[in-house]
Amino acid sequence: MLTSKTIEWANIITWMISILIASLLFCISIFFNNKLIVIDNNKIIGAATLLGTFSFTMTGFVAAIGAYIISISEKASFLKWKRGGYIYIFYHIYAQTIIFLLASFVLCMLSLITADALALTIIKLGLYLLPLNLLHIVAITIITLKQMQKS
Repeated sequence: MLTSKTIEWANIITWMISILIASLLFCISIFFNNKLIVIDNNKIIGAATLLGTFSFTMTGFVAAIGAYIISISEKASFLKWKRGGYIYIFYHIYAQTIIFLLASFVLCMLSLITADALALTIIKLGLYLLPLNLLHIVAITIITLKQMQKS
């Protein structure tokens, strides 16, 4: 069983790691003129649509995971997981997943309504969040599958 202090520290650490990774990816996107992601100005709409659709769809997938977690909330394995304090860490990772997916979606929408030069920077910011979004999605999927095996 995790103590409340351990849970609090685990939550702080997960948030700090996510924010640090996002900040690092943003700095790479803004300050390094790299050629990892090359988007023509006339392809910004397509890239924004693709990334925005991914972000919005994955937010729905994450919501389905939340619905599943609620549906098993009366199972003995879930109650044991909750009593151990692990559910509170999961909720924070779940929140991070939704927040960063929505940030990607908002960046895509902003890239559609801004001037070309700024739109290119904004869409690159959204694209550079993609690895973090995938990391979050994989993490909560694995945690949920492990919980599913127990119930």
